[in-house]
Amino acid sequence: ISTIYLIETARKDKRWKVLLWILPLQVTWCNFHGGFVAGLCIIALYAAGDFLSGRKFAPLAAIFVPAALVTLINPYGLEYWKYTIAAVSMPRPEVHEWFSVWRSLEVHYMVDYIVIFIPLSLAGLALLVLRGRQSITETLIAAATIYLGASHVRHIVFFALIFGAFAPAALQKLWERLSEKMSFPAAPPWLPPLLLAAFFISVNVLGDKTIGRNQHPMAPSFYIAAPANLYPVGALHWMKEHHFQGNILPVFQWGEYLILSCSPGCRV
Repeated sequence: ISTIYLIETARKDKRWKVLLWILPLQVTWCNFHGGFVAGLCIIALYAAGDFLSGRKFAPLAAIFVPAALVTLINPYGLEYWKYTIAAVSMPRPEVHEWFSVWRSLEVHYMVDYIVIFIPLSLAGLALLVLRGRQSITETLIAAATIYLGASHVRHIVFFALIFGAFAPAALQKLWERLSEKMSFPAAPPWLPPLLLAAFFISVNVLGDKTIGRNQHPMAPSFYIAAPANLYPVGALHWMKEHHFQGNILPVFQWGEYLILSCSPGCRV
């Protein structure tokens, strides 16, 4: 979102020097998470979209190279990029969050999120396509994130971020066009929050009935716990009491928790 904000600010006000803030952002991002690749992809998609729509794209194309180079400022240098490329392209047929939308529906995984993703992606893409040439860039970015979300459900979050960024402006333009052709009564101020509340309630109810349990509630429950079946707390206590050290081959879901808790005495 920060990358999108900087790019949109630069495009809107023609203040292209704002793009330089992307460089420290990429350095920070790459040292915290491998998702920094998404930032580079966003820059590339913006440049390609603006090129296709006849807008000024040179500043975006120019910032892409240094934005990629500064990611070498990390403890591992070029080795980090080698690892990242391998990790991004690695097949993970046994990991649920890397399932496609269709495979996830077959095994009833993240169904509540998919129920939201499919209609919103179709509606959002149609909304942008109807705007024609003026939204080529936004359409290209939305299509890319829809493809990612459909291919791997863990990437649905990318579409959610893009939809949240682009949908308000697209809906406003649509509303303005409709208002020019027909008149609408003014909506009471309580209607928007009521519709939003009804949306979240319906998603919760639908999600519960679909997956048979409230595993992923849409509304916050303000309850923090470490379930014993998800985190091997008891096993870790036993290992520490007996000074156990060595290599560990755990189930996938326990991997990062064990890396955090057992290093450096034990390696996952």
